[in-house]
Amino acid sequence: MAQPVSTDVGLVGATLAGRYEILELLGRGGMGEVYRAFDRELDEVVALKVVHAAVVRLPGVVERFRAEVKLARRVTHKNVARTFELGNADGQVFLTMELVSGPSLATRLERGPLPASDAIAIAIELCDALAAAHAVGVVHRDLKPDNVLLADDGRVVLTDFGVASLAASTEDTASGTPRYMAPEQARGDAPTPQVDVYALGLVLYEMLTGVPAFVGGLGTVLDAKQADVVRPAKLDELEPALAAIVARAIATDPAQRWAGVLALRAALAPDQPAPRGSTPRRAGAPAVGLPTVQVLPAQAPPELAALVLGLHDELLRRLARRSHLRLIRGRTRDLADGAWVSVDGDPARGAVVSVRLTGRSDRLELTIGLEVEALVAGAELASRVIAAAVGAGPERRADDVPISTAARAHLWRAIERSRHDESDRLAAHDDFQAAARLAPDDTRIMAHLAMCEVRGAFFSEPPDPAQLTRATALATRAVTIAPHLAEAHLAHGRVRLHHGDATAAAVHFRTAIACAPYLTDPHEWLGRMLLESGFLDEGLARMTDVLEMDPDLELPRWDLARAYALEGRWDDHDQMIYEASGRSSGTSTRLAMALRTAGWRGDRSTIARIRDITARVPEMPLFERSLIFAVCDAVLADRWSAVRDQIVGVVTMASDVGGSRRRAFVGQIVCEVAAGSGDLDTAFAMLALAVQHGLFDRHWLERCPLLDALRADPRYPPLHAKVAGRAHAVLDALYGDHAHRATADTMLVASVIP
Repeated sequence: MAQPVSTDVGLVGATLAGRYEILELLGRGGMGEVYRAFDRELDEVVALKVVHAAVVRLPGVVERFRAEVKLARRVTHKNVARTFELGNADGQVFLTMELVSGPSLATRLERGPLPASDAIAIAIELCDALAAAHAVGVVHRDLKPDNVLLADDGRVVLTDFGVASLAASTEDTASGTPRYMAPEQARGDAPTPQVDVYALGLVLYEMLTGVPAFVGGLGTVLDAKQADVVRPAKLDELEPALAAIVARAIATDPAQRWAGVLALRAALAPDQPAPRGSTPRRAGAPAVGLPTVQVLPAQAPPELAALVLGLHDELLRRLARRSHLRLIRGRTRDLADGAWVSVDGDPARGAVVSVRLTGRSDRLELTIGLEVEALVAGAELASRVIAAAVGAGPERRADDVPISTAARAHLWRAIERSRHDESDRLAAHDDFQAAARLAPDDTRIMAHLAMCEVRGAFFSEPPDPAQLTRATALATRAVTIAPHLAEAHLAHGRVRLHHGDATAAAVHFRTAIACAPYLTDPHEWLGRMLLESGFLDEGLARMTDVLEMDPDLELPRWDLARAYALEGRWDDHDQMIYEASGRSSGTSTRLAMALRTAGWRGDRSTIARIRDITARVPEMPLFERSLIFAVCDAVLADRWSAVRDQIVGVVTMASDVGGSRRRAFVGQIVCEVAAGSGDLDTAFAMLALAVQHGLFDRHWLERCPLLDALRADPRYPPLHAKVAGRAHAVLDALYGDHAHRATADTMLVASVIP
């Protein structure tokens, strides 16, 4: 419950929804108050806008804000402030958004006009932001200097989609700020991207001249905009080429303006192509007034890896239960107040926990024997020492059920093995089963065994239809018994994903993060889903954070390589492949990734080489071996028509095993080859199969170079609409309001996805 606070500071000191710690009042306005708040779930500082109670009581206001959030979440771009969620808790309705440090463009213009080069650079970034919005059907409708932030990190950031609207909407069409409103917008016409072109022209004029194009009362401004030719007073003082660009942007007739913001961008920077893809953007949580403990990645030789990683995990779990403590993991970074903790293993010394406090050059070391019981006790002792050293609060009640030393040893070894190649992952399954036999009621073991079965259901060759059934039963039991357990939600998220229900999967992954923000796996799966859904800026940023948390992870690098390949960023792709290949991946994983991207690249020599390697090692595990060989032969010998029936037959025979995610993936592979061979009928049949089984991979559908011919076919739009709808549903599930939590219907009933 929100605490009574001084009227001078609003809600500062309160915690909303058990999640947002209100740190500072940033400002007040007619709609509400804006605060700086620490989001425990996202582990970063956000802007939190609390809506005045009097406003909330007005008919339709909450629905308007909900629409604002859903629209704004569609736009993920480095030049657009991220919008996270709409919340309703403790009697407060609030929005959370990315906190951008830096002045507004309006504040900068108080000092006068900008140099032409600076004004053009800002306008170009605004073009990029608006292009990202228009690409997903969102019109901003209220572009003005107050809604443009000049961020301290160098970005130009567009904010406040409060009156944004889908281009097709005809509701509330006169919304906006009159001074920057397009003439047709003032008349109440349905909004189109051209109203943003107009507003951007006015903002550019104001940056160049230092004064608004229109001044005076509301009637004066609107009357001036209805003239056949609009000629602001200082337009003729500009350099002629710039004056012409601005004049065309603010033409009264929308048909006479630039065709879109990208056309305006091209006029401003004819030698600078518009960027096609996104780049990773990390939020970077500033200091929040809490002592912070950063646990660095564990270091140990291979023979000690399971024990040292087990100690590392136990220590994280205990520290996470401490109140008044911020826990992070990853590489060393600057801390205002707290400690750095490292966990290392040495055959001669044992396991060593080292603690270094901020402002101190010395360190405390705790040496622990390399036995499971000693390591568990050592994690408990180390957590108490660290908490006392940094001034953390008491430990919350633990929900762990004690398990035997033998069961824990199997669990630790299985978790470590599951990080490596195919043979070790098979051995991991045996260890998980051994742990389950020794501790059949341990929900954490159930969850890990479920995830192992899910992986087998996707990768096993031939697939075992019973694996996904076993995984579903285990994950359902775990999450029913222990809804507080992050691993249980992680397991059920993976089960739902492989049943073709991406929306429910996203909800479970999000809930896993809320239960244990320090775990990398749910962040990794959310990053993977965001990349597939086509929200590259968010997906790349989350994967970057995952690799910061655990630099030794391999699979996120494959996901990044795939995203870069689809964007045509081959240098970045090659770098990710190089980094991933130097880690624990099995040979078949590397070859499978290289094979697919070689097809996108048109690299026939690599396809031939990989085909020869896999044929010489028949015992090598290979996903759908017969299908992959047939596809390689079709590509290399240009014999698609000769092998088409064989390939389609393999897909049809495998249509009832392995789960929906596997079947959708197989459909994608065959769709690519058929489309690349000019067989659009088969390509569309395989694409329809993938869509039938829950495909939400919008990035692949829109970017794969082999599908260019499909995108020009009238059969493409309805399939694309289904995939895009699922992609947006995934984003809404990740950043939706508090009603979207993992519940029985997300666990036991497959949601119907349009």
